[in-house]
Order: sequence, then structure tokens, then C-alpha cells
Amino acid sequence: MANAYRVARLRRRRVVLRRQKTFKRVIDPLNGLTDEDIFCRYRFRRETIMFLVTLLSPVIQYHSRKSMAVSPLIQVLVTLRFLATGSFYRLVGDSLGLSIASVARSVDRVTSAVCRLSRTYIKFPTGQYLSDTKKKFFELAGKCMTCDASYRITNCVAKWPGSVHDSRMFKHSHLCQKFEN
Repeated sequence: MANAYRVARLRRRRVVLRRQKTFKRVIDPLNGLTDEDIFCRYRFRRETIMFLVTLLSPVIQYHSRKSMAVSPLIQVLVTLRFLATGSFYRLVGDSLGLSIASVARSVDRVTSAVCRLSRTYIKFPTGQYLSDTKKKFFELAGKCMTCDASYRITNCVAKWPGSVHDSRMFKHSHLCQKFEN
């Protein structure tokens, strides 16, 4: 009777089967890529990525005895891929063989490290340079240019200084009238 009671109790209890962890060895993903492919994937050149890795390594390197800690290079690449594509953690992780949690930790660590170093490397204009920058920006704003396959400018509309939506500028351009006729 006691044995039947124990079997019934075990059947009622839900057994959670945990998936066994699998570790994928991630080698340097930059090795097999051309400079053009690297720029398309990460929006930075190889030299700039390596500069970021050496700059951020002391801050983002895991100091543990675990053999599967994510290297600083992979952390920087994951973060750059996430920022360049605006994709989900799962997609970024799948592209580099990492879990969602590892991608989230990497993005958090790298962006925090960059924020700590921002005062050293990010400078905003001040004084006369600030007013010159504003003036040049407003001169550029409100211009709509088109070019051909050889990157030659074929049409330029500069009627509205300041901020005007692109569709409004296109509607009132000669190029739009050519397309409609």
C-alpha cells in the first residue's frame, strides 16, 4: 500500500527536465572575414575594433577560473553587432554562438565601460567652435540631394533652411515632377 502511494505521488509531481548545457568554443570571428565584411557586420574597421578591445579589456575581462568565460573581443563584437543592427539578443547570439543571457551581459558590460570612458574620448564643442558647428549644421539641414550610380549629384533642393521632412522636400522638387510626368 505504501509503495502504491509513493508511485501515485511521484506521478503527480511534475518532473522538470533541464536541458544539458552545451558550450561552443568561439574562436576569433574576425579571422575569416574581409575588411569589407567586418565593416558591414559591425560598422567599424578591424583596427578600430582592436583598439576598442585593448581599451576596454581591463574593464570587461572576466576574472574567474571558469574556462568558458566570454573573451573581451567577443564581448565587444557582440555589442557592436547589437548596436549596428538593432537586432534581438537571440539573433546576435546565434550569429556568434552565445546564449541570450551572455549577449545581455556582454552588451551591459561593454556599454557601461564605454560610458565610464566617455569623458576621456567624447568631446562636445564649446565656445566659438560650438557656434560655428551650429551654423554649419543649419546650413546643411534642409537640403535634399540625389546621385547616380557613379555618386555624381544629379539633383539638389535647398529651398528650406532648418528642419523640413524629406517627403515634403521631395514633393516640391523638380525630380518628383519628372517622375510623375
